[in-house]
Amino acid sequence: MTRLHASPTAKIAKAIVSLLTLYKAAPPLMWSDAIPGTEDSVSKSILRIFGPHVLERYSPRATVGDGNCCFRAVSLALYNTEDHHVYVRLLAAYEMIQHPEFYDVSAPTSLLKDDRIASPRVAEAVSSVTVQGSYVDMIHMFAISSALDMTIHTAKECVRS
Repeated sequence: MTRLHASPTAKIAKAIVSLLTLYKAAPPLMWSDAIPGTEDSVSKSILRIFGPHVLERYSPRATVGDGNCCFRAVSLALYNTEDHHVYVRLLAAYEMIQHPEFYDVSAPTSLLKDDRIASPRVAEAVSSVTVQGSYVDMIHMFAISSALDMTIHTAKECVRS
């Protein structure tokens, strides 16, 4: 990630993903009926008050609060472990570098056209996604969702401890 952060170009991003593909470096998906991780009791308490219907179908999970929690949560959901958070972050970075037109809030093709949601400029968003432990904006959630071709449900913001 350090080299990607130092020079986040489409050519470098594409080369990194090509290497991941060539060497089959993607972690295997780990689907099971068991819910991985530990239930987040604080989130559960909040959901009991504001969205009890959510608890009928979902169980909020706790992740390490080190600034990588968004990526850890996705890793936990897909791979039954938080350990692949760097891989998820890398895919999000690749997505944003390859398709900046979707993540540039001033572009007509931007995914976030709602001015009630404050988002960073695309260069700042790419810069932050290429640094371990850096913050995540809504635009990063879109990038993760697009990169993995999946829907992401959120209920609680991660707070760095």
